[in-house]
Amino acid sequence: MANEMLWLWGGFNLFVLAMLALDLGVFHRKAHVVSLREAAIPPPR
Repeated sequence: MANEMLWLWGGFNLFVLAMLALDLGVFHRKAHVVSLREAAIPPPR
């Protein structure tokens, strides 16, 4: 049972790291200074 839990935690951690790498590496390539207006106003839906 403990071995199964280690596999589940390991898989979960790998999934989280992969999603973080995808988010930072693919979706947010353009680095820019965030203005106060951009930070305060939510994006349109």
